[in-house]
Amino acid sequence: MALGSMAWIDPNGKLLDFGTTHINAIISNPLKFGISRKQIEAEYAKHNERMGVEGKARETIVKDVVRKGFIRIRFQRNYVSATVYDFGRKAKTVLKKWAELVSNDRSVDKYQPVKVYSVNDNKMHEFTIQDLMKGDHLFESEDEIELEVLDRVDEFGYNTLSFKQYRMR
Repeated sequence: MALGSMAWIDPNGKLLDFGTTHINAIISNPLKFGISRKQIEAEYAKHNERMGVEGKARETIVKDVVRKGFIRIRFQRNYVSATVYDFGRKAKTVLKKWAELVSNDRSVDKYQPVKVYSVNDNKMHEFTIQDLMKGDHLFESEDEIELEVLDRVDEFGYNTLSFKQYRMR
């Protein structure tokens, strides 16, 4: 499967390229991201922005989704950007698996820079795809996680039951 220029990885390690902007993926599938349509509309109204506009509301919504364990991936012209909540053990493991996956695509340069933005400490970490793939400098031992590439949204993110359980925490 060819990967597109932007994708989300859910907290369970399932990767999906929505074929649209990250915010439109959330707007089209809010419950999959653990957010309600009403919350999205309220955030856009609060900032007096049109739905889907990439402004302050979008930034807040994306950070909220990332805070829940989702990872945002975007291939830019000269680098890849990844947004995580905490650049800790789990995010490092998932990004290692992601790097291994994309390195199998002959069109992807393994020396391409990857800028990982960590929301919780507002820090940028810079690597190459190969650095992430090797993972030696990222952590001492590797958690067992499989990265699964999906073609359909119905298997991605929170299902209705798990979203309700999440909300009750």
